[in-house]
Amino acid sequence: MSVTLDQYQQDAMRVCAPLTVARESLASDSLLHVMHAALGLTSDLDELLHNTDATNAVAEAGDCFWFLCRGYTALSIDMQASVIDAPDRYLSPAALTAFGSNPEGQAVSLVRAAQHEAATLCDVIKAAIFYGKTKFKVPNDQGAEITDATLETAAAIRLNHIAAWLALYCRMVLHKPPRDVMAANTAKLKARYGEKFSQTAALTRNEDAEHAAVAETAGLH
Repeated sequence: MSVTLDQYQQDAMRVCAPLTVARESLASDSLLHVMHAALGLTSDLDELLHNTDATNAVAEAGDCFWFLCRGYTALSIDMQASVIDAPDRYLSPAALTAFGSNPEGQAVSLVRAAQHEAATLCDVIKAAIFYGKTKFKVPNDQGAEITDATLETAAAIRLNHIAAWLALYCRMVLHKPPRDVMAANTAKLKARYGEKFSQTAALTRNEDAEHAAVAETAGLH
């Protein structure tokens, strides 16, 4: 049995969630900001995976830290030193074992692990916005799933997992402390915006100046 493309598209859209639910969900500014973080992490982790050189890798990792901060701030929580400074203690033994057996190589497998968490965060946000879901399954410290977590808790756990994998990437691949990568990101954004955001600066970037700021701050000259 087959179907025409037009027929499939019509059949598929019969069960599309009405936008009334999404509009009600997006009345919350915090959810919009968490969505911004999830979208940014998804795109920038892919850019990190395909970085072109050491300076570009530091820049993309720094961008990922920025989007983590966007998510944390939207949820009114602080980035945790225990996650950034000791990521191998935060991640479950099962997750670290799976990472260690990944045949793709250290750099790729670390980013892939973070990408998996970012995709799961997107799924949480999708269900909250378009389906009105309020309770979620999340992993506990042993990696087993527990139920009935709030959106805020589920999102925070996924952000922490991304932060932990990203911190490991900084240490094991870039051979730099995560805080040094954050400092390079601050320098990059200052080169782009000065002291505060402007739409014009966001759309008319001086990439050479940003690259130089990252390289100098990260000691990559």
